[in-house]
Amino acid sequence: MDFIKKLLKLLCKTVPEPDKRNLQLVYTPQDDEGMENFSFLMSTLYPLNGQTDFTPIPLMK
Repeated sequence: MDFIKKLLKLLCKTVPEPDKRNLQLVYTPQDDEGMENFSFLMSTLYPLNGQTDFTPIPLMK
C-alpha cells in the first residue's frame, strides 16, 4: 500500500453552491490494501463562501 499519495492526482468531486467545496477520497478499504474499517475523505473549502453541510452516514456493524 502507498502511504503517501499525491492529492493533485486523486479524483475530485466539486459540490455546488451554497456548500461549494472539493471532496477527495484519499484512503478507502476498496482501493487501498491494508485499510480496514477506515476511509479518509478530504474536504477543501472555497475561500469566502465555502462551507460544509450535514450529511448522515449510517455506521456499518
